[in-house]
Amino acid sequence: MSSLTAYHRNALLYASAVLLGVAPAAAQSTDSIPETRPDTAARPAALVGGLVTIGSLEEDRLRLDQLLGKRSSDGYLIRSPSTVTPRLDDRSGALRWQILAPELHTVWNSAIPFSLNDGSMWAGKGGNARIMAGIRAAYGPVVLTLAPQVSVHQNPDFLTVPYPLADRSAFAYPWHRGPESLDLPLRFGDEPFTTLDLGQSSLSVDAGPVAIGAATENLWWGPGIRSAIAMSNNAPGIPHAFLRTSKPVRTAIGELEGRWIVGSLQESRYFDFDPGNDSRSISALAATLRLRFDPDLTLGFARAVYAPADSRIPLAAAFDVLRSAGGPNTASATDTTRRPGPDQVFSLFGRWIFPESGFEAYAEWARFEQPSSLRDLLASPNHSQGYTLGLQWAKPLASSSAIRLQTEVTYLEPSSTFRERGLVSSYTSRRVLQGYTHGGQVIGASIGPGASSQWIATDYLRPSWQVGLFGGRVRWDNAAFYTSAPFRHPRAHDVSLLAGARGGYRFGRVDVSAELTTAKRYNYLFQSPSGSFADDSRYALDVRNQTLTLMVSPVGTLR
Repeated sequence: MSSLTAYHRNALLYASAVLLGVAPAAAQSTDSIPETRPDTAARPAALVGGLVTIGSLEEDRLRLDQLLGKRSSDGYLIRSPSTVTPRLDDRSGALRWQILAPELHTVWNSAIPFSLNDGSMWAGKGGNARIMAGIRAAYGPVVLTLAPQVSVHQNPDFLTVPYPLADRSAFAYPWHRGPESLDLPLRFGDEPFTTLDLGQSSLSVDAGPVAIGAATENLWWGPGIRSAIAMSNNAPGIPHAFLRTSKPVRTAIGELEGRWIVGSLQESRYFDFDPGNDSRSISALAATLRLRFDPDLTLGFARAVYAPADSRIPLAAAFDVLRSAGGPNTASATDTTRRPGPDQVFSLFGRWIFPESGFEAYAEWARFEQPSSLRDLLASPNHSQGYTLGLQWAKPLASSSAIRLQTEVTYLEPSSTFRERGLVSSYTSRRVLQGYTHGGQVIGASIGPGASSQWIATDYLRPSWQVGLFGGRVRWDNAAFYTSAPFRHPRAHDVSLLAGARGGYRFGRVDVSAELTTAKRYNYLFQSPSGSFADDSRYALDVRNQTLTLMVSPVGTLR
């Protein structure tokens, strides 16, 4: 990391605009909602192209196409950019290559950080920008995508709660400091900084029905639109080796797809001062089944096991996902011991699409503590659980337009069993100091540990543009409220209410999307000495924050 001057930031943004100018300026004209799902047929390679990245406008259209029955949902619930981006043509023996036009993602926050599913870019206060560009090539069964990312962060000063002990950075997460903890800095230092990583890069070799390789790209496992409990793009992509299906495997009960990874999780610079524990291993497995009797119903599961590791390339941990992660994370309410070893996240999920009605329902249920026995699971199945429930509906209208409604609820707060078994917060761990994080950000749901959220949105969609409104609520780390918050009045919960507008436009083969959010965060970091609901700084610290997000991304294949 290094600081970046205003000159360099402006130069970077200017270069992005120039490079993106390779796309035609005229808006695309079509007579239907754009279909972006890559097909299996070969297509001619073009000089300039783009990746279908997680969270992009093109990926949003892909899900809409599935909802309306225009595209298959193969692989969608365990996806990554390399698996949903249209393939280069596969002429045997010929080298195919393509320049990846830059993708630009910026987030500006007026008062405090608000960073949800931003990957390697931590969206703190002020301006933040990430740019990705590169090249991809294919030769026979070998496919290479080299798509590094540079992120710049203005990072001006804002109010935080310093970590109170001397064993960690002052910017470390002040809650969950023992016996369970996690690496989740409130601020990434006190200066502007820049990061460079391999981003959405991958190398794979097709071997019939499976592919093997290595990647640093983001993964999204599960059906959620806003939240994925086991694996999301909220943190930087995990450097990992993988084995995955390259196409659905037909079985007697349906089409099976899967992905198995082993990778390395890294500690942030703002956790502890022990260089010997900076690396951890992660072994994870996800699989989905599209049922034969109803191909629009997909069921799946995911499990990730993470543990301390001595090596930055922990290949020996590959089979950890098939092993027990040991005893429960919390033995009792009075247990303060820390037992080094593996920990886990496990989830079951499903998605049911009704294309004739333009409707889908989906759910994910997770458990963060491994049960000690079948009896334990049957007695307290809700202990350390979390879940996401969601609905989406779209209706085509005249003139190739459509309207869409979305709603999603995620709940990761402590279960009622904490009264007799000790409180367990999602993504924290007594066995792994840094918890379920990578680079100082949670790997799963972006709302973070012990939180819950509700979200609703509506959009009007046209072939080349869309516009919508949304609203939501987040209650931040309610587990910390019960364990270590400075004030525990009944009305001192840290809660955000938010509303905003969003839209997107396709300029030729470039998508431009924007989102403006206004939010009020009540009792910011639990700062409410009186427990009053009064809208007055004498009683509570309430913070108003505006967030402006802009994303410019090339679509599929540019010509």
